[in-house]
Amino acid sequence: TGWVAAQFLAAVFKAVATGGPSVVGAATPTAEPTPRATPTPALALTTPLPTPTPGPPVDVDARVKFPETDHRDQGITVTVTRLGVPVPDARVWVTVEDSDPLLVRELAPTNLEGQAVRTFDIRKEKGTVVLLVTAEAPDGGKGRQTVSFFRR
Repeated sequence: TGWVAAQFLAAVFKAVATGGPSVVGAATPTAEPTPRATPTPALALTTPLPTPTPGPPVDVDARVKFPETDHRDQGITVTVTRLGVPVPDARVWVTVEDSDPLLVRELAPTNLEGQAVRTFDIRKEKGTVVLLVTAEAPDGGKGRQTVSFFRR
């Protein structure tokens, strides 16, 4: 009365004679386990999975808070759409052109209205600041726009 390991169990089948009652004997465990065939692993796919095709391009509308400013704070609002429909969870990067070292900032993903907003400190002393805004939708569709402002 106890547990028996599965490797020591075997199904027993005994043919019944047609003339009278027969008794089916019980299986007795053997000293060595019955060898079993090892399962073969499932075959791996031999063809590589296709690379997903990026989605259609997105439209990027970037607007700075102050087109001309004399202080160091600036804000940018980026709206990402596709065929007029907002694209939520798009990744957005802003690159300050002609900066040394190259300054790239990733904004928070776009909200349900397709917008990402960020306030930042202007590092350039005076002159025109050019921002390259790049957006990528969750399905891989990309878009970009350049926007600029003047620092007095």
